Amino acid sequence: MDSILVNPKNEKELNFLIELLGKLGTKYKMLTSEEKEDLGLSHLMVKVDRMKEVPKEEVLKKLLENEN
Repeated sequence: MDSILVNPKNEKELNFLIELLGKLGTKYKMLTSEEKEDLGLSHLMVKVDRMKEVPKEEVLKKLLENEN
């Protein structure tokens, strides 16, 4: 079965969704910001070309761009 990832816009919406999922008997898991970051990085790692070398400066530049 496929899954969905939802980012509520505020605490009130988060609580509403948790309550709704509970009433529906739907399993859910809350992710920390770090866990979401890890998922994103692992997704990118699967897509990367491992045969190509990239200079360290280029990697650091990309990481700093994504912080903003």
